[in-house]
Amino acid sequence: MKRYLAYALIPVTPAFWSANYYVAAKAVGEIEPHALALLRWTFALCFMLPFAWPNLKRHGMPSKQEWIDSFVLGGLGMWICGAFVYYGGRSTSALNIGLMYALSPVLIALLSALWLKEQLHLRQVLGVCLAFTGVIWIVTRGDLLAMSSMQWVEGDLWIAAAVLCWTAYSLLLRQRPSSRDPFARLSL
Repeated sequence: MKRYLAYALIPVTPAFWSANYYVAAKAVGEIEPHALALLRWTFALCFMLPFAWPNLKRHGMPSKQEWIDSFVLGGLGMWICGAFVYYGGRSTSALNIGLMYALSPVLIALLSALWLKEQLHLRQVLGVCLAFTGVIWIVTRGDLLAMSSMQWVEGDLWIAAAVLCWTAYSLLLRQRPSSRDPFARLSL
């Protein structure tokens, strides 16, 4: 049953991420970015909590260090990063957000090799290149010349900062392992 659930949820993650970029571009002036980030993760928590509850219950109350880790990681990866995307969405397009966020796996892989001393394998490099190429192809609908007509605005700086926050979150997450399963940890 778990395998089928995992397969059924595969398209959910990219759908939510894509919807997030769309909302970021469309919610301009309607909802404050920090409030929107809070609403987004409150909705996500409501969805995840039923799945995470057994693990949360089994492991008991988090330690002081787990609370600190959750506060730092949640603040950086969910609140700040999320709000920055919404600030960026005020003046940039979903196209720019998608393209810039496509750099995240590249930055994470490179900085993991530099900062965490993780070995970068050829398959990882090829996977990152293929994924990035795929994102560019999809976002530009196969018209690579569309990238030359892109205009860079203040919102792009917010998105670049969000990408850096997400990269830092991803690297810190690797440095701070947890005995809880990923759903339970994210729910903290």
